[in-house]
Amino acid sequence: MQSMNSPYIKMYDEKGFLTNPISEDYKSEYPNRTKRREEMNIPRFKGNNKGVSMTYSPHGTFTKENQNITLKDGSVKIINHYRTK
Repeated sequence: MQSMNSPYIKMYDEKGFLTNPISEDYKSEYPNRTKRREEMNIPRFKGNNKGVSMTYSPHGTFTKENQNITLKDGSVKIINHYRTK
């Protein structure tokens, strides 16, 4: 079985003829790079720092909270809130 990142390699017989030509679309059964990275490209719930769950601003101190809502189709939607401390 081919691995996800294996390239196409031309193979020739002893007479120099190509034995494995590409005669149709070269499709992979794996998702492409965009689909694999789709989950990583979700914008973060921003604050002062990635590891800090509290945000400081001149107007006050806020904590970050996530609210999970289950939709009718069974998927989960996350709503981000800033709450005053």
